[in-house]
Amino acid sequence: MSKRRRKARERTGELPFDSPNWMPVAEAHRRLTDLLDNGDLAAKDLTAAVAAKRSDKRLPCMQRAIPRHIAPDQDREIVPLSFWDKYEFGLDVSGRLEILRKHYFPPYAVEFRFPVAFFVWRPKFEKIWPGVAASAPARSSPAGIEAPPPRPRGSPRTHDWLSICGEIARRCVNPANGRVVVPEKENALVNKMLVWLDDQNLARPAASEMAEAVRRVCAPLREAVRRVRAPLREVQR
Repeated sequence: MSKRRRKARERTGELPFDSPNWMPVAEAHRRLTDLLDNGDLAAKDLTAAVAAKRSDKRLPCMQRAIPRHIAPDQDREIVPLSFWDKYEFGLDVSGRLEILRKHYFPPYAVEFRFPVAFFVWRPKFEKIWPGVAASAPARSSPAGIEAPPPRPRGSPRTHDWLSICGEIARRCVNPANGRVVVPEKENALVNKMLVWLDDQNLARPAASEMAEAVRRVCAPLREAVRRVRAPLREVQR
């Protein structure tokens, strides 16, 4: 950042982009996970902090563009509050911290126009969570051998939700004519999916989780069918 821009930000009380107090959000999540012993809760609390409506309660969040062609003094900006209306921190199906779309199931990472990294303001983070211990020192390992990463905490990712949702969608298509036919009784589809998992020798989620997956897949399909049929009804009148 140029000296002029740095002084301008200091005059307005804005946080300096080039400060070492910007902490990678993955580190903030790790420290919160150590405190809460649950990675999903840590991601949830981080989202609530960066999206807080009151500025005195809000955890400042910065994003930085990764591509090399973007100059270091042009690659950083504060994430606007409106961003968190649609997105949140969360764990994807592999258990990795990502930026996810809100209310989507199964969760999947957002694809940005170019890769970005997220940071949070360390002093405010430690003020919000004063009980968070300092980062643990790296584990020692034999020379030339990298120590394996710690096992992610939180809910284990034992179900292949992408395949499950794909199979749910497949069962909403009539194989005879290729038309979308969403079942009226979703409970029947839930039971068929649980049997399908058994046949595929895949782990079963709870019935309530499967019901939610069926609902999330069927709802937009049902709405799409409704929109296609509405103009046809008008023509027939």
